[in-house]
Amino acid sequence: MDSNRKFWDRTARLYSPIQEKSNRALYDQVAGCCGRYIHRDSRVLELACGSGQLTLPLHKKAAFWEATDFSRPMLEQLHRRCPEVSCCVQDATALTYETDSFDVVLIANALHIMPRPELACGEILRVLRPGGVLLAPTFVYEGRVNQLRMKLTTLAGLRSFHKWDSAGLTTFLTAAGFSVMEQTLLLGDPLPECFVAAKTPPRGGQ
Repeated sequence: MDSNRKFWDRTARLYSPIQEKSNRALYDQVAGCCGRYIHRDSRVLELACGSGQLTLPLHKKAAFWEATDFSRPMLEQLHRRCPEVSCCVQDATALTYETDSFDVVLIANALHIMPRPELACGEILRVLRPGGVLLAPTFVYEGRVNQLRMKLTTLAGLRSFHKWDSAGLTTFLTAAGFSVMEQTLLLGDPLPECFVAAKTPPRGGQ
């Protein structure tokens, strides 16, 4: 989890203005997809929330929303923009929450830049209640790719450890123990994004 931390700490102040200028339409689409699975009685855990691109449009849909990130500067930016949301520094691969604590876990655009995303999936399975929902919109290498922007991002210090296409992402999540309910490809920059909604199995796999 530490491999990209310096990049996020360094870019925290600039991240929101850049993303909301270049990818506003994409985030609106992702928020719309996520919103179908979040209800007014939902307890939601957001992992890798960044500076709140999805937190802001979605948190009022839920009964409780916990926004987390491993970058404290990112959370500071989120708190400035949305002080009413509960924020907490968390490592997605070693969460401090109790088992069966949440109805929904949202992790956007993060699994592919984790060295060990299977560890995060194990923790998500643990903290979600049986039958809970994982929302995992993730950039995928499928269709149009902005090669120049990808190169600049890499030079700036952000590394992608996994270059899935939509089928590869679904295969990964299925192998991790989730049952995929929806998979939708959305156009984005520098990469397309695959919105995935998946369910957890009953506790104990029964």
